[in-house]
This record gives sequence, C-alpha cells and structure tokens, in this order.
Amino acid sequence: MSAHPRVSLILVNYNTTDWLANCLDSLKSGLDLPHEIFVVDNASTNREAISGLMALHPEARFIQNDSNRGFAAANNQALPLCSGDWIWLLNPDTKIGGGSLQQWLEPLEQDPKIGIAGNTLRYPEGHIQVSCGKMPGLVSEFFQKNFWNKKEASPAGRQWLERYAQTGREVDWVLGASLFIRRKTCETIGPLDEQFFIYFEETDWCARAKKAGWSVVYQPGFTVIHWRERATSQKPREMGQAYRKSQLLFYRKHHGIIQAAGLALYLRIKYGFKRALP
Repeated sequence: MSAHPRVSLILVNYNTTDWLANCLDSLKSGLDLPHEIFVVDNASTNREAISGLMALHPEARFIQNDSNRGFAAANNQALPLCSGDWIWLLNPDTKIGGGSLQQWLEPLEQDPKIGIAGNTLRYPEGHIQVSCGKMPGLVSEFFQKNFWNKKEASPAGRQWLERYAQTGREVDWVLGASLFIRRKTCETIGPLDEQFFIYFEETDWCARAKKAGWSVVYQPGFTVIHWRERATSQKPREMGQAYRKSQLLFYRKHHGIIQAAGLALYLRIKYGFKRALP
C-alpha cells in the first residue's frame, strides 16, 4: 500500500498453502488500515502453488527458504523488513472474523506502555479459543491442561469463556497465532529466540517484554477465526516432542533448573519414561 503501514503482517507457511490462500484473500478484503504483508515459506513441497499465490497476491512480499527453519527463525527473517508501527504475527490457517482493526488498535496506540497485544480468537464453529493466560509454571501447567482445556470442550465452559473473553485485561502471554508487538518493543527486546524451533517462542517474547517494563494485554473487539494446528498436525509425534523440548527450554530460561527438573519428572510420569522427552 502507498501510505505508511501502521501494521506489518508476517505469515509463516509450511505446507498450508490452501489455508494461506484463503487467509490472504481474507486480509485483502478485511483490513481497514495501511498495512504490508510478508509471507515466509519454510520449504513447502508444493512450490507451484506458492508461485501461483505470488502471482495472485502482488501486495505480499514472499520469502522462500530452502529448508524448514522453524517458526521463530522464519518470523525473524521478516522482522528487519517491517516498517509498520505494529508487527502482527498471524498463522496462515486463519481469516478475519469481524471488527475493525483500525478501531481495535486505537486504545493500544494511546497507551505507550503496551508492548504486546492479542485479540479475540474463535474456532470456525464460533466458540472462543483460549488465546492468553498466566505465566507458564508447574501450577499453571496443571491448571491449563485440566481447567482451561475442559472449558473449551464443554458447552457450559464455552459460555463461561464467552463472558470471560468480553473483557480486556493484562496477561502474561498471548498466542502467537495472532500476536501484535509494537515495533519499538521489538527493537528493545530483540527478535524471537531461535532456540525455540516451534512452540513457546511467543510466550518467551511476552516474558521478555514484561521484564523490560512493557505490558502484555488481551483486548477484545477484533476477531480472527483460527482453524488451529494445520501445519503441526502433519507430524503429530515430532510436534509433540518439539512442544516438550521447547517447554523445558522455557522453564530453564525463566524459572531455573529446579522447576525445569520438576517439569521433566512430571512429563516422564505423564507420558512414560521412554517417550516423555526428546
């Protein structure tokens, strides 16, 4: 777009080209402010489809990798190219679900302490997707798996989440499927940590932002529909291992070796000693 972009959007694609096509179509018709789009493709196998998308969407700048570099590293490739006031990490298995992005951004821009923000996420069926939360730890790990996930799965829980999602609040993390970071914040705390191949990289980013004095918030009013795990479900066993590896790295980095050891023991009990850890 010709005007200075207020938002720089980064999409990381890995063999989700059909979803990416739908997402780009949605962005073309659903965004109401100056923006720029970067697509980083992590060596998807269908290169012809990617070439077709490049021709259909000249408004997007494509970066093609020769290997799957992971989520953090792929986003980091585009970060230095972003000129918007906000950088928006968005999964390709999404589409705009309602609300004005311009109006949603206004209160965030008026509060210079806000460094990272997350918006409302919904499943395609319409119910709320948990997209923010407390700092991961041994207690919150149990709480997340045994409370929040059950809320998503039951009709009564969905009603509770619907009410819960109507109020903005300060949180410890927002989901990387749709995450907005102020460009000044990114310049202050640095890029995503590429030690995280996938999972927990956005949680680490949020934790680093808070330690640097920025606020992390959830704010309703702009909705993204998220199909969830369209890339990671292609290799469930490997992604399960990657999740636990990133989880342990996060605990070591932010909680120290004792909590990391406690998590490792918990995972071994939960999943079995032979297959719990990578």
